[in-house]
Amino acid sequence: MSDVRITVHPQWCMANGACRAAAPDVFGTDEAGWVRLVEPRPPAGRLDAVRAAADSCPVAAIEVDDLASDLAE
Repeated sequence: MSDVRITVHPQWCMANGACRAAAPDVFGTDEAGWVRLVEPRPPAGRLDAVRAAADSCPVAAIEVDDLASDLAE
């Protein structure tokens, strides 16, 4: 389990599928094709893919917050 919080904003989604291509075990789509979070607490080994998915979103519909660094501040 990871120390990140993933937030998706389906209302911003363009349904281009970049998030699913980067992390298909974490991101899926609803019946209309908009992004949805499948695995809210992915394993630490998947965090690079999750961040790549967020970075690849053209409308920033995915936010990844590092909870560990938030606690350190």
